Amino acid sequence: MNSINTASVFLRSTFLRYLKHSDKKYVVLSQIISAIIGLASGKLIALYVSPKEFGEYNIQFAAYTFFSTLLLSPFLQFSKSTIRTLQKRIGSKYYLYLGVGISIIVFILLKIFYTMYYGEWNPYIAAFFLLFIPLTLLSSTVSDFLMVNNKLLDFSKLTVIKSAVGLLFILCCFHFGATLFKGQEALWGMQLISVVFCIVLFSRKYKFYLSTYKISLINFIKKYFSFTWPLIFLAIWSWINNYFDRYAIDYFLSTQDVGIYNANYGVGSKFFLLLSPIIMALISPFVYDKLSIDEKKHKISSYVQGYLFLGIIILSGIYISKNLIGEVLLSSLYQGGFNLIFWTALAFFILTTTHIYESLFYAEHKTNIILIGNIIAAIFNVALNIVLIPEFGIFGAALATCIGFFVQFIIIYFFYRRA
Repeated sequence: MNSINTASVFLRSTFLRYLKHSDKKYVVLSQIISAIIGLASGKLIALYVSPKEFGEYNIQFAAYTFFSTLLLSPFLQFSKSTIRTLQKRIGSKYYLYLGVGISIIVFILLKIFYTMYYGEWNPYIAAFFLLFIPLTLLSSTVSDFLMVNNKLLDFSKLTVIKSAVGLLFILCCFHFGATLFKGQEALWGMQLISVVFCIVLFSRKYKFYLSTYKISLINFIKKYFSFTWPLIFLAIWSWINNYFDRYAIDYFLSTQDVGIYNANYGVGSKFFLLLSPIIMALISPFVYDKLSIDEKKHKISSYVQGYLFLGIIILSGIYISKNLIGEVLLSSLYQGGFNLIFWTALAFFILTTTHIYESLFYAEHKTNIILIGNIIAAIFNVALNIVLIPEFGIFGAALATCIGFFVQFIIIYFFYRRA
């Protein structure tokens, strides 16, 4: 009874605080709308794209994600963190040069990967990445600029429009009989058209700064690498935690199994990815405030208690209705993985709970602890995928993900208790 009362108080206070933060409300609401649109897109894909084609797309997308998180994401983090400081003083010129250079490197690395993995590089995919890499970097730069400069309504619009345009594109390709793009080509086209629309509609809101203070390019590069090298190292282990299983499934099973696994994985992950942004938006003000660590921990623990109660309710509902969820949000083509929806939801519940605890270490600039958690979890993830997939198939991959995320949770919670 006490836990029910605690959860009731938590829900009421969370809702009231959420309403007070009207600016953050737009951001959270846009993320939720985008996630719902993502589910609708997933339904269309499940109806019109075969598991084999979807699996091949996800193998390709995982490769792009690796090089993106390795090189593009650290650049964006550096640019985002210096918009109001360094970039405003030295201008945007060096950032432009660096962004172009990184885009070229990512393109070359992808070419090498595709040639080694497939034996050749599809000309369509090559042309796509030649456009997509610099355009997505530009789109993300504009998005970050809006966020940092507190233009949250514009940021929210961009987020929703990006998702909606992608949905409309594949709707035209699949449902209304357009024949120009099919299968994975349509999925890559969805990514590209979304980025293009965001640039066309919002690029004018970005301010290109002129230099007011001279700095050498070498000093700029040194400052850049001193900021980004920990992020690059962390990106490798984070990618292993989230994407290695696709390649393990492709190696031990088949590309079709990758498609079935990823479709159900995408559905299962959405439930707590819808809820966790609200929690993170609410805890950020006091986590980054000038409070003592004990005060921050007390606040975080109170939110986790309510989040755990909600998680148990949501997971119980998913377990009971996982087949119905699969039929509604996917199709019979992907029925072989409906049981993964619950296990993926459980994995992301564990992961998002870990993120709540990790917020303390971000605020206290102790990101080395987060890196330790990711490294150990990634090692477990790789080992478990190799052991479990041959024995249990795609269920083994889901189980490996759950255990890996739980290991990460245990490590982070251990350091959280000692903080």
